[in-house]
Amino acid sequence: MFKNSILLNCSGIYEFQSIKDSVPNINLKNLESINCYCDNEAESHIRSILNSIPSTGIHFIDSGNYHYLTYFFLEKISSYFNLIVFDHHTDMGEPVFGDILSCGGWIKKSIERFPYLQEVMIVGVKDELAAQVQACNFRKRVVIQRESELNTKNTFDFKQKLPVYISIDKDVLSPEEMTTNWDQGSMAVTSLYSDLSFIFSNFEVIGIDVCGEPDMNTKNLNVAVGKSDDFNMKLLQYIKSAG
Repeated sequence: MFKNSILLNCSGIYEFQSIKDSVPNINLKNLESINCYCDNEAESHIRSILNSIPSTGIHFIDSGNYHYLTYFFLEKISSYFNLIVFDHHTDMGEPVFGDILSCGGWIKKSIERFPYLQEVMIVGVKDELAAQVQACNFRKRVVIQRESELNTKNTFDFKQKLPVYISIDKDVLSPEEMTTNWDQGSMAVTSLYSDLSFIFSNFEVIGIDVCGEPDMNTKNLNVAVGKSDDFNMKLLQYIKSAG
């Protein structure tokens, strides 16, 4: 299953990375209304483009501005599953414009729309953002591990032990280790791999994606891109061997 992989090029940042030579590319750069928010027309275009791409495998989905692309893979899953997200944000905010799909609210919308999605665990959330989940109607189905709790043992307890889909936003990582275009947490790459090792050893993993690429206007872009590309290549090899 994890021999399958895809790269969704939304901003052009992958054109500076070697990962583009290892993974089949789909160019979304020419689509309008996809940066942070995805309107109905763009949603239809993306859905048609991804029609033949399975949720199984590894998906590289550009910067955190496009984290909502996970939504399109989750909607393909037709059996009960849990979702594990590594993210410095909850991505459970209310939409600013109507019911529009967004990078800041895709998890909430996924819980609302997908009956097969049972529970969500979000790891590394900024402490003060946890209230977003405590106040929502789905708080009993969402478990938050706050950034301040990262040094405690994470056993990834769910009410039901089901197959899991993993979504990684690199903004959960320390800025000393990675550069993204969002405010970042303090997780170490070694801690992330430790958690992934536990997950792969204890759950059936049915798919995985990763976002958190640096912005094209990032200061010292070459350094930022180099770190991100190195992470992507190592993660690709790790997941293929683990799967």
